Amino acid sequence: MNRMQGLAIAALCWLALPAPQAQAQSFDSVVGKVESRLGIRRMRMPGMGFLVNTVMFTKKPAGASSMKMAIFDEESGLRGVGSEEFQKAVRKELGSDWKPLLQVRSRRDGEAVAAYVRISNSTCEMLIATSEREEGTIIQMKLDGRKMMAWISDNTGTGHRKNIDIQ
Repeated sequence: MNRMQGLAIAALCWLALPAPQAQAQSFDSVVGKVESRLGIRRMRMPGMGFLVNTVMFTKKPAGASSMKMAIFDEESGLRGVGSEEFQKAVRKELGSDWKPLLQVRSRRDGEAVAAYVRISNSTCEMLIATSEREEGTIIQMKLDGRKMMAWISDNTGTGHRKNIDIQ
């Protein structure tokens, strides 16, 4: 095992440490509290959850076992809520067991993306919140921790770098 792989494993182990008196928040609880805090309502899409989870069950992309999604738009009351306010509300409603993974903001467009992870036993959950002027999305995925670790070790130290140019 090289140094980078060791650091990646150590970082994931640190994330797996239970936070003191952490309250596990369900996806619906987090979304419901964001709705209450901001006075908005998610779009209703009957059958979408069944369709997404059927695909997840049959294809199992990268070890993912389930996905939940809440979409907000200007018609659901997001028009008066800024992108930054939406992101702050999501972060505030997540429990201390969710660890921030990344945050990206565009000053030009006002768009923002934040990703959080929660690790317990062999399960890794990822929650992604995206927002722009009049749209917001919260997505939660359950991932197989072992497959995620295998992916990290396969892609660490290969010498390949991906450069992303954000304008």
